[in-house]
Amino acid sequence: MIKVIWQGKENLIDKDRVKIEDLLKEFGIFPEAVIVAKNGEVVTEDEVAETGDEIHIIRAISGG
Repeated sequence: MIKVIWQGKENLIDKDRVKIEDLLKEFGIFPEAVIVAKNGEVVTEDEVAETGDEIHIIRAISGG
């Protein structure tokens, strides 16, 4: 399983391997709107998450 933390909630994904881009699509998230960390390291949506990985999806906020 892959643990995904999004909006303060833990979600367990029952897949052995998934591309971050596809994971974001499952949650209805635009890649441009978030930063993704895999096991504490910032990654792009081209990265692959595997069983045992912990994915944090962090909403990017901008202002002026």
